[in-house]
Amino acid sequence: MKPHSLKTLRALGEDGALASIERFMAPAGGSIVVGMGDDAAAVRIPGSDELLLATADMLVEGVHFLTEWGDWRAIGRKAMAVNLSDVAAMGGRPAEALVSIGLPPDFAEADWKALYRGLATEARRAGVLLVGGDTVRADHPTISVTVLGRADGNRPLPLRSHCRPGQSLYVTGTLGDSAAGLALLCEKGLGCFRAEPWARTLVNRHLLPTPRLAAGLALAQALEDLAMIDVSDDLARECRLLAEASKASVCVDADALPLSRALRRFAAATGRDARAHALHGGEDFELLFATGAPLEAIHRVLKRRAIRLPVARIGDIGKGPAGHVEVRQAPSGTLKPFEHFG
Repeated sequence: MKPHSLKTLRALGEDGALASIERFMAPAGGSIVVGMGDDAAAVRIPGSDELLLATADMLVEGVHFLTEWGDWRAIGRKAMAVNLSDVAAMGGRPAEALVSIGLPPDFAEADWKALYRGLATEARRAGVLLVGGDTVRADHPTISVTVLGRADGNRPLPLRSHCRPGQSLYVTGTLGDSAAGLALLCEKGLGCFRAEPWARTLVNRHLLPTPRLAAGLALAQALEDLAMIDVSDDLARECRLLAEASKASVCVDADALPLSRALRRFAAATGRDARAHALHGGEDFELLFATGAPLEAIHRVLKRRAIRLPVARIGDIGKGPAGHVEVRQAPSGTLKPFEHFG
C-alpha cells in the first residue's frame, strides 16, 4: 500500500495546495469558458449572448476578522463585498448571491440580524438579490458567500492570462490602507492612534472595502487587450499571478504606488514604510490591470461613465522570464507576504 504523504497545507502553501487538486477540476472547453485560475468561473448560458460568472469567498473568525470588533453589520458587508470585487475583476455585473453561515448556538440574535443586515445592505447597493444558502452549527463564526453574475459573451473577458509585453500596469484607488487599518485594530501598541481621523479612515478601509464594479465593467467594455485581477491578497502576489498566467514578467515601481494621505500620516506616526504596506498589505480590493492604453485613455473611459476614481500607472509588462516580478525602488520596510496557510 502506498504510504500517505506527510506534507501539510502549511508546507504546500496555497499555490501548492491548489495545484494538487487541479486535476479534479473541469478544464475550460465546451460550455466552460473559464475554469479554475481566475477571479471567477465563466460558463456559457444556452441560448444567450451572456456568460454566467460564479465566484465564492469565505470569511472565518480568527483569520479574517475578530469577534471583539463587535460590528457584525460591517462584517456582513465585507463578506459580500469581497465576492463582488471578484465579479468586478472579470468586468461583469453581479446578479444573485447565496449565503452559507456557520455559527455557535450561543450566538446572539441581535448579532445574527446585524450580520444579515450587512449582507443585504451591500448586496442591495450592487443590485444583487439574496436567493438562498445554508446555516450550520460551527465552533467559530464562518461566512461563505457565492455570487453569480453576468458578462458579455461577445467580448473578451479581462483574464489574468491577457498580459502582453509592452503593456502598462495600472491600479485603481490607493494601496496599503486596509493593512494599516488592520494593524490599528489588532496591535495594542497602536491603540493610542485609533481616535485620530486618519486612523478611522484606515480602519474603515479594512472593515468596509468598496468593490470597483462600475470601473471594472467600464474598463472591460472599452479595452480589448485588458488583463485584470482584484487586489484581495497583497499587490506583489497579484502581480505574480498575472505574470504566471500570462507567461510574462512584471516590473513595479514602488515609488509610483498610490498612497492615501491617511496612510502617509500613519507611516509618519508609527515610523513604518507606507510603500511596504502598499506592496505587501493586501485586502485593498482595488483593480490591478494591464493594457496598452495610455493613462489619459483610461481616465477618459472612466470620465465618460462619470466614475470618479483615481488610477495610477505603477509598472510595465515585459517579455520574461515568465512569472518574474521585479520591484524598482523596493521599500526598506517589510511585511510578511500573504499566505492563506501560513
